[in-house]
Amino acid sequence: MKGTKNAVIEPDTVDVDFIKNLRTMLKLDQETFAHLLGVRVRTVSRWETEESNPDDLATVKLIRLNEIANMLLKIMSPSGASNWLQRPLNELEGVAPLDLLGSEYAMKALKRLIRQAVEGAST
Repeated sequence: MKGTKNAVIEPDTVDVDFIKNLRTMLKLDQETFAHLLGVRVRTVSRWETEESNPDDLATVKLIRLNEIANMLLKIMSPSGASNWLQRPLNELEGVAPLDLLGSEYAMKALKRLIRQAVEGAST
């Protein structure tokens, strides 16, 4: 997944490899990954064994999670990124970043927040 900076990921590219790579990149087991996405463990298992495909909302969340994960992994470990995604943040009015993956408007705020952190980490 590295090297996807600013690349537009098309929904039809969210396949078994995309899902497994994203989960592996964040060093998550299926249970934690399912929790992050708000789906059942069995659902993730079915995606990864090609028994089913993510619905439209899950596809959007996977694409956005991939984008945010790539940004976060520039400044923190996979476990740090996972924790950051799940933790309510004052900068987001007490909302966990993960809860904002369904909103394009909120994604802009998340990206801005991460860019500020990246800039702060590089100075």
